[in-house]
Amino acid sequence: MPQLPGRRRSRVVGVSLLAVGALLGSALPATAALAAPTRPTHGAPGTRSALGNGLARLVDTPAAAQKRIAGGFRLDQDALTMRDDDGRVLVDAVPQAGVDRSAFRRSLEAKGLEVSAVDAGTGTVEGYLALSAVRDVAALPGLGTIAQAVKPRTSTGSVESQGVVFQRIDKVLRKGVTGKGITVGVLSDSFDTATTTVAGDPLTIHAADDIRSGDLPGPGNAKHPRPVTVLEDAPGEDEGRAMLQVIHDIAPDANLCFATAFSGEVGFANNIRALADPKGKCRADVIVDDVSYFDEPFFADGILNDAVDDVAALGVQYYSSAGNSGDNNGWNAPVRLIPATKGVKGTNLDLSQVDPALYDGGLQDADPGPGTDVAQTVSLGEDGGLLDLQWDDPTDYDGATIGDPYFSESGELTAPGDTATFTFTPTADQLGETVQFIADGVPSGTTDLVLTVKKPNGTVLGPIDTGSSPETAGTTLDQPGAYTITIGQYGTSVGGFTVEVRPIIALSKVTTDFNALIFDAAGKFRGALADANQLSGRPLELGQLPGPGTLQIVISRSGTGPTPVHRLRAVANGDLFFTEYGDPLSPTVFGHPAAAGATGVAAVDPFRPYLPEYFTSPGGDLPILFDSSGDRYRSTQVRRSPLVAATDGGNTTFFVSDSALDADTLPNFFGTSEAAPHAAGIAALVLQKQGGKRSVSPKAMKALLSRSTFAHDLDPFSASGSAGGLTVSAAGAQGSERDPVPGTLNDPNFFRVSYTGSVPLQSVTFLGETASPTAPGRTHPPLSDGIVFDPRPFSAAGPDFRNTGFPFTVGGTGGGLAASTVRASYAKPFGATAGTYRHLTVTFDKRLRGGQSLRFGVDRDLATSPYGGTNEGNGADELGGAVFAPQRIVDPIGLTFVAVRTDGKKIVGIVKNRLGHGYSPVDGYGLIDAEKAVLGR
Repeated sequence: MPQLPGRRRSRVVGVSLLAVGALLGSALPATAALAAPTRPTHGAPGTRSALGNGLARLVDTPAAAQKRIAGGFRLDQDALTMRDDDGRVLVDAVPQAGVDRSAFRRSLEAKGLEVSAVDAGTGTVEGYLALSAVRDVAALPGLGTIAQAVKPRTSTGSVESQGVVFQRIDKVLRKGVTGKGITVGVLSDSFDTATTTVAGDPLTIHAADDIRSGDLPGPGNAKHPRPVTVLEDAPGEDEGRAMLQVIHDIAPDANLCFATAFSGEVGFANNIRALADPKGKCRADVIVDDVSYFDEPFFADGILNDAVDDVAALGVQYYSSAGNSGDNNGWNAPVRLIPATKGVKGTNLDLSQVDPALYDGGLQDADPGPGTDVAQTVSLGEDGGLLDLQWDDPTDYDGATIGDPYFSESGELTAPGDTATFTFTPTADQLGETVQFIADGVPSGTTDLVLTVKKPNGTVLGPIDTGSSPETAGTTLDQPGAYTITIGQYGTSVGGFTVEVRPIIALSKVTTDFNALIFDAAGKFRGALADANQLSGRPLELGQLPGPGTLQIVISRSGTGPTPVHRLRAVANGDLFFTEYGDPLSPTVFGHPAAAGATGVAAVDPFRPYLPEYFTSPGGDLPILFDSSGDRYRSTQVRRSPLVAATDGGNTTFFVSDSALDADTLPNFFGTSEAAPHAAGIAALVLQKQGGKRSVSPKAMKALLSRSTFAHDLDPFSASGSAGGLTVSAAGAQGSERDPVPGTLNDPNFFRVSYTGSVPLQSVTFLGETASPTAPGRTHPPLSDGIVFDPRPFSAAGPDFRNTGFPFTVGGTGGGLAASTVRASYAKPFGATAGTYRHLTVTFDKRLRGGQSLRFGVDRDLATSPYGGTNEGNGADELGGAVFAPQRIVDPIGLTFVAVRTDGKKIVGIVKNRLGHGYSPVDGYGLIDAEKAVLGR
């Protein structure tokens, strides 16, 4: 990344450092009244009225502070600003009547104005001028007015994604690089079939409206008349059209195509190839999707991976959303099986209603520490959530070898809520056989079915719903009597189906059968996800768990003897959260975003504070052990995904709804689903600049984008700082206070304080206003108001925790420190919420001595939340420094802590994030800088 000129860059960082330096060098007042290091405030506004179009607002904000206006678009004035590569602002200077225009122009140039155009009628001179010179120009004799030249509305339509500015795409477009000659294909749910909004209201804005407004190309858009080529559409919410709007903002002259990905995995794979077909209607150079199927393999290549790799081999760039399962949605552990009799000791689990065949191979110890716990607690919101458990066995799409059917019937689901029930009674010869129950749509894969099988003794297999048909359940016919088969539908899916029972002649390549046993909080057995995996050929258990409430998940094994399986991994979706033994960095990227030919894209919030979205799926170096045929690779394939990050939350004309995070009333499109088309659009610009179509190979493009990013946080979910033997650290993911779980809001071990000094400490004070430099500010915008401490009582009522706090709570001590001798006090009330404070002081009645440590928690909130009041701000990354985009400015200053020693001396330190360039499993190599990627600067 090109550095800003040294003086300009150091001005921002230097101010903060000087503030802390002054604190270090001064005689600090008493601990309870400590003054925080402050960030620069604004000077008094100018008085000359000749500064028009809001130019005075730009001038009256110091250059360093102006560079902190992250994203620009959130503040109206900067959203209208046009700047050159040196940061100068485009202005219009108009002479008074009768003034010598040649002399007037020369006087402007002498003040540093670089003339770009002159209007012969009015004598207006337009050009780029440093803000520091505006006052001098305004004082020139003969000047009539000087005004900011306001940025025009782009030709791409009435709505523009915030990512255009945030990722410096606007600077590329100004250079005439607009995607001309490049074709981008999009795969999502639908293009123009929706009749209602996501919220269920009538949809009034359709593709024809987007074309008329200029937000999509097509007849009626004078500048871009070539319409979107639609290969196949499907019923949906038109999320694909929203993605196409984003790409049209970024690469307005690119040709656009669409094909649905909602036709099952095979249909999805076929449409990937159809978009890239050199002889097809589209012939895409770049393809992007935002769809995943939950039965895509975690540890193997699959059908979609093969399709992605096929088009990448043709030179096509492929981008895929990393996923939105990043908020306590992942669990990952080595296989540690213990006998069931040992595992249930000390628990409330009642196994009396569980078929012993489901756990005869043992129970998984979910506790990663030295303890033992086979039950992992999960919390569910009102809508429940989907659990996807997989392990490192091969995926065998052929599955077991199946014989001729013992039973065959057909039926049709014609209306929402329909079910069909069949009974199958095995003959004496069939008893003891291993069979597979199979339900499939007609034609195959078309009807989204739910399969449930109940054995004669009442044992239930299912419900089984992998996201598309066919659905299968394997079992041994070990009981005489009738087996009841129930066929239901997912959502409103209707259509014909077949149901069969077929004998298993040979097992699949899957070696091990794991199950997920579901218990309620009281330990009562509620059901099981228990496919016969060696029959299905799928090493996964997948099911929707109802909410709201708390459940216990027990992973068990069917079958005994050694197993080659080493690792288990689970991903939650919807309102399902691992509230015990979860890891915020557990990989939840899976399937084709980890294909060799794909670029997985994470999401970064363009609104203050600037962080990766709390829900963006973490990944990392993901091991792929098997090919799509179920054969083990000679050596493990390591796929790094996500690779890069891009913007989400941008405006569209209709999708999904307006957010309080921006000042307008346009709908905002959040999720990695919007980030992926931002990355794809930038790739189209790169291709045009590099020579067109296949001018850059997918491998070379990955390398180029990886090194064309803004600096970012390299130690996600943690921050720390040390001074004078005192170390303060914090660990915890961001989370959302609107989720059914409070995240780290009430974590009593969030902070850790340790001391190795020789002189004991009386107290440590934490200064919240110095944290989170990119957070919103109302007292001195556009600078940050930092965070506040919220010790109000915690309420577990949920699911909205924005109006609750968490008092200071000791989670643990070390080195002989007694928890009873530690107390907290607060100072400097601040924010819209009563009972929140800028300063927290932790006092040690018997002193904190060398070798001692303390873990504690207290709620942290953004002092000025964009949602109103004081809320959010719970992650450790909020405490440290941050990076301003699009300004490319790194501000390392974070939460300041001030300790008072028993000899009266002070220790001052800063909690920091590790900011720089490199890889993080949360946002890859970071947010793509389009100017760097396309123009090389």
